[in-house]
Amino acid sequence: MKVNELTLKLCHLTSKLAELTLKVGESTLKIDILTLKAHQSTLKGRHFNIVDKGVS
Repeated sequence: MKVNELTLKLCHLTSKLAELTLKVGESTLKIDILTLKAHQSTLKGRHFNIVDKGVS
């Protein structure tokens, strides 16, 4: 699945979900749809704040 395809599917879920959690291997990506911010954490306790500025 391409990133843009996933983005389109997320847009359809915005009215039903406030947060979406994606798990890939040992990483967990939590997306706060209301603020369009993503929070990624790993088992090592590292935290990254990702802001999608491409969404209007």
